[in-house]
Amino acid sequence: MSYQISPSISITGTWVYGTGNAISLPQYRYLAGSVDLSNSNLFSTSEIQNIGEKNSYRMNPYHRMDIGIEFFKKKKRWERKFILGFYNLYNRKNPYYVYSSVDYAGFGAGKSVFKQVSLFPIIPSIAYSFKF
Repeated sequence: MSYQISPSISITGTWVYGTGNAISLPQYRYLAGSVDLSNSNLFSTSEIQNIGEKNSYRMNPYHRMDIGIEFFKKKKRWERKFILGFYNLYNRKNPYYVYSSVDYAGFGAGKSVFKQVSLFPIIPSIAYSFKF
């Protein structure tokens, strides 16, 4: 959307929305142990995960608002613009990716949780242009 406030000031705004991306996450995990028979003192464990059906989960929806204010001045031989802008105006933490982790609540006990990583908080910008 764009709105001309006066001959020298205009404001623009954009709102972006996207449904959450489909992702595949592990349904359960467990530790499996094995013993090396050639060396009886060597015991190893590995984590086994079962990924369910492909793309069976959805991340949170993505949305943000961008806004810009332009101050314009035209003279006989030149013109100038001063632009003030904001990306992600309301500072939403949009999902970039999700990963599984284990939160340990004491000795040996752990709870599997999914954590979201977000990028790009509110980002202000300033621009100046001069034409002659």
